[in-house]
Order: sequence, then structure tokens, then C-alpha cells
Amino acid sequence: MHYPQPIPPETLPLKDQEVLLEYALGEEATYLFRVRKGGVDKVWRIPLGRAELERQVRAFLLPLQQSGGSGMAAFSLRQGHSLYGLLLAEALQEVTPGTPIIMVPDGILGLLPFEALVITPGRDMKDTRFVGDMWQLSYAQSATVLAFLRTLAPSAAPQTFFGLGNPIYDAQDPRYTAYKQGLPLPVLPAQALSAYGYRGRTIQRGGGKRRVAMTARRPSVIHHCQRPKAR
Repeated sequence: MHYPQPIPPETLPLKDQEVLLEYALGEEATYLFRVRKGGVDKVWRIPLGRAELERQVRAFLLPLQQSGGSGMAAFSLRQGHSLYGLLLAEALQEVTPGTPIIMVPDGILGLLPFEALVITPGRDMKDTRFVGDMWQLSYAQSATVLAFLRTLAPSAAPQTFFGLGNPIYDAQDPRYTAYKQGLPLPVLPAQALSAYGYRGRTIQRGGGKRRVAMTARRPSVIHHCQRPKAR
């Protein structure tokens, strides 16, 4: 589990109608692999390297990170449509609407809600067609992790595990300061992310007090799962 061997695409335990889309960010280009049951179906080269893709994704996410109605007012259907054209349009062109899609993002794409990308922009939100309107999306950390989850025998967890991604632990955190002042949440500088990117890993009771163990990680999403038994 710590150092898994890569799973060949031909052996991925995908269902007949499932499609897996996996991204690989490079310095000069990004690659998208479309996998169906039986192996890789097609590969696309997206002519954007890591830096430019990060810039575009951050610009798209900024309104979604702002609190209140100002964020939605600044949401750009044009940017959402542009990212859809870059990241999904060709890969989904031959995929029937309603097909279950498993997204395996890479880098900053792990923060991108692909459901919010725009297929057909309209005059407003109600008149716009989003990816989430057409396809059922789920996410996996990697194709190997997906294979493990589907092939390892499940075990009954003795207690519930709760994981919280990118929480605020410090009263001096600029996000907390902005929240207290009623200001939009700031965009943290890329060079300082390691100072704020923490994930609550375990929370358990011991000696009448809570014990919290944290590990420095990249900001993530909220996960709620059952803790597996030790093997």
C-alpha cells in the first residue's frame, strides 16, 4: 500500500460502461488518457504546460473561493467553457451522456470541480449547460488506488474516521483574518502553500482529551470514510 506497483490499464477493474480519464501534467504539455474496460482507448496531448494550466485553473477557481454573492457574480462562463474545450471536449465527444466518468486528476487539477466546466455557455447560469448536467463524475487519487479499492477484500471498521482537508489551525492564518473582517478569502501565494496546506489525519480520544495528529500535505478535499483494520 505504501509503494504500490503500477497497475496495467488492461487489468483495471472497470465496469462495461465506465470511462476513466487520467491526466499527467508536464512542463511543456499535458496528457490525457482515456481508459475503458480492456485498456487505454485514446491519448491526447493538450498544448499547455503545468505553469500555464495552473494560471488558467486558478483564475477560474477564484470566484468559487470567494464567500457571498460576489463569487458567483464573478464566475466566468467563458473561462469554464475554455477549460472544457482544453480538458474534456475531445475525450467526451464519443461518450454517451449519463456514462459514469472516473476522473484521475494531476497537480492543480485535483482542485478543479470538473462538473462546473461549461459545455454550452448561455446568457446566465440557468441557460448554461454544465458537465455535471450531462455526465456522472466521480474521482480517484490514481488508477492504482481505484484498483485496490475494488479488489481488496473489505473489512469492518471498528470506528469512524473523519478527515478534513486544508483546515485553518492558526488564528493568524490570512484566510481566517479575512473571514473575521468579512472580506473575500485571499489567494495564498504559491511559494507559501506549504505553510498552510495541512490535513487532519487522525482524531481519536485518549486519556479524556482529544489527540490530533497532522501531516503537512497539499490542500485536499473533505473525505469521510471508515478506517480499515491494521494488516
